[in-house]
Amino acid sequence: MTETNGNAPFTHNDKKSGDVIRSEDWNAAMNEVMGSASTFSERKMKIEG
Repeated sequence: MTETNGNAPFTHNDKKSGDVIRSEDWNAAMNEVMGSASTFSERKMKIEG
């Protein structure tokens, strides 16, 4: 399944317990986490004024 939310397409690949995480997958996940944290901080600052 491929999804697009205005960014690069995301392709989900099922993993089983014990499967190795590819560095490409890890880096993409960390970029999403950091982007979410940044967005959260920006919104919080706007609310607090």
